Amino acid sequence: MNNIGGIAAACLITVLLLLASCRGSVTSETPTKMVAAEDIRLALGANRLPPEPARAELPMLLAVSAYRYEGIERRSELPRDVSARMKSWLGETMAEHGDRFSDSCLVDPSLPRSRFAIAAVCDRWAVIEYETGGYAPARHIVILDRTSPRDEPAWHGFLYGSGEDSNFLQLLTTGSLWTQATRWD
Repeated sequence: MNNIGGIAAACLITVLLLLASCRGSVTSETPTKMVAAEDIRLALGANRLPPEPARAELPMLLAVSAYRYEGIERRSELPRDVSARMKSWLGETMAEHGDRFSDSCLVDPSLPRSRFAIAAVCDRWAVIEYETGGYAPARHIVILDRTSPRDEPAWHGFLYGSGEDSNFLQLLTTGSLWTQATRWD
């Protein structure tokens, strides 16, 4: 019985590393936490667990929602500071909304690995939704504090149930967006 458990554990580790490498995220410098809970759920055959609202951050997220925003539908329309911070953080310029990007685990080096979806910007905050490819393509949400000197986002998470960009601004300003988001650690 112990031998079967050891074989199962070795198979699971192999599958997780394969999934992570297929997404192009395993390098000699990759910390082990890159093999995320989402990879484990996928390896075990679960499509996706129901999203958990970002409970600890909910007061901050609702405070972000209280501002008045301008909706931005094209990456090229982002303010320069926001565009520069996203490029610095992602390590590349995102593809424009609707353009081709490397959306599978077979990376095309001639294409960006992420694509702009939609954004909302005010004097204090920038809330950006973007897509990434890989084994399990995903929608991400990034909140940038435009008054902070740090390049790191104030918050970064996955968005479940999104895809309808026309509702983004309404979901953000009512706070409903955060019931579909889960934090990326």
